[in-house]
Parts: sequence; C-alpha cells; structure tokens
Amino acid sequence: MRSRGTDRVPVAERSSLGTLRELGSGGEGRVFEVLGSPGVTYKEYLYPDDSSRHETGLTRLIDIGGSIDKSLQASGLGSITSLASWPTTVVRDHGEFVGYLMAKIPDHFMVSIQVGTNPIGTRRPLEWNDLTYRSMSKPNVRMTASYPDNILVRAHLARDFAFVVDALHTAGIILGDISGKNLLWSIANGPAIYLIDTDGFRIRFSGGVSSAKQSPGWIDPTINGRETTVESDRFKLGLAVYRGVFAARDDMPNQEWRTVVGAIAPQLVPPVDRLVSGERPTAHEWATALDAFIRGEDVRTRPTLDLTTTTVPRVASPTPDKRSRPTIQLRPPSR
Repeated sequence: MRSRGTDRVPVAERSSLGTLRELGSGGEGRVFEVLGSPGVTYKEYLYPDDSSRHETGLTRLIDIGGSIDKSLQASGLGSITSLASWPTTVVRDHGEFVGYLMAKIPDHFMVSIQVGTNPIGTRRPLEWNDLTYRSMSKPNVRMTASYPDNILVRAHLARDFAFVVDALHTAGIILGDISGKNLLWSIANGPAIYLIDTDGFRIRFSGGVSSAKQSPGWIDPTINGRETTVESDRFKLGLAVYRGVFAARDDMPNQEWRTVVGAIAPQLVPPVDRLVSGERPTAHEWATALDAFIRGEDVRTRPTLDLTTTTVPRVASPTPDKRSRPTIQLRPPSR
C-alpha cells in the first residue's frame, strides 16, 4: 500500500488503500477505516484542489514525530502516535495531495450512546466537553462511559494534557485549534488523553496544512484574525484545565474561581492567579502545579517533581455534550 515519498515520509496512492468504510465527516474532510489495514484510518479532504492546503505542512508534522517522542520520554505517557491521531503517511491521487493516513482512535476513547430502541446505538469520541458538567446527580444512562466525579482523576487528565502540550511546544509545534472537541479522555484503563485533528498543528515559524482555525468558546481574544501562537495555546490550555478539572462548562476563569481553587486545590493557585490576571502560564507550570495537587503536596515545601503517571480510581457516568461546534477560519498562514 505504501511507497517511499521524496519528502522523507511515506506516501500512498489512494487507489492502493482498497476498501474504505466511512466513519464520519466534518467541515474539512471525511474519515474512513481502511479495511485491509486494521487500526488504520484515512482522512480525505473535501476539496483536494484547495490552493490554501499545503502538503509540506503535513510532511513536516510526519517528519518531526521522533523529536516529539524525545520530549515525551520523561512523562511515561508513551509516543505521540499513542497519544494522538498523528499523521503517518501522505495520500495522493494521481500525484495530487488528497489526505493522509493515521491510527484509528483507540476504542476506549469512544462512547456508545443508546438512541431510541436501537440495541446498538451510536458511537462517538469521548470529548473534553463531556467533563464540563457541574452536576452529575442524574447521569445519562444511555452513555456507556464512567464520569470521573473525583477531582483528582480530572486533575490527572488535565496534567497529562499539559505534559503533552509542553512536549509539543518543546519540539516547536503550535497546536492552534485546542477545543473541547479535539481533546479526548478516558478512564476505562486509568486516566488517559488523546488528541485528534492534529493536521491543524504546525511547526513554529512555518505554514501548516491549511489556514489556522479557532473554535467558538475557545477563541483567544488577543489573536484578532492573526495566526495562532504558543501564547494562544497557553491560553486555551488554561481554559481546558479550568473547564475539565472544575466542570466549568463555557465559563471563563475569574476571581471567584481563584477563591474556589484556594479552598480546594491550593497547589493550583500560582498559575490560576496568573491566568485570572491575564497572563499565560506555560504548559510545564500547569503540569507541575497539577502534579503537586494530585500528590497532595504541602505548598509550603515544594520538592522537585517527577511528572509520571499516577494510578487513580474510576468513578460514575457522564452525560454527553450534544453541542456540535463549527470552526472559525482565520486568515491563511504566511508562507
């Protein structure tokens, strides 16, 4: 199925993929399961002749995977391909760039939702949005997933995401469109996170596959139509921590939140104070503070931290976020 491309990354002709089964579609493309290659999926762009889409942006991401893995080594979380739907192979159709191959989303990051009397129901990714419920007193019994009502479990998920963002930034990658739909979670086998739509990432100081986007409710107000940056990533990471750990839905961090954090999780006060005041704590600062909270450290005596995964309990069942959000197109990236 694969051949060696000229850009040091694998290339496959679309005709060589064999039988495809559509799994879903979005604003930019459709995703198919490659039936002849278990565990492999193919994203095909809706408009392959779009002049704003650049194959070089994708080949850069494929080529840098090894550098990201080096940055992740200290985390104990695994390789980038185990943490994200990372592109692995460029797909062309008679020489034209039409999409890419990636790993299928692991099953434990998917949720089944019973619809009517259908015994099978529908399946969709388990989104970060599903963490943002203030009250789970009436969990959705149709949803086959456990909701982490233990704040330490949610902090563990947020810490792992912060660690991955830190590794990506260290490798020179800007995530851009961080949102409640592009970040997945699971506690089926212990707390774990998974990133999707990674073709929206780009190498710093270079163009991406297509123009940058931001999702409603996750827009950095300082961007104003310009390119996303490391700073906008940090802003959205702060929102992800706030909304995921404290089940805050679409609210923005404020002084009232700072008071709540001081009472519940004093280890998080330093980055929270900075975020509320308009600053952008780094991913490493969030990971360090969240790890201290998980470990129950006395904030008066802060030892050097070992940011490794921690076993935590599973708990109760979530209600899905039924909102489906569009993305906002920013101006094309400078080439």
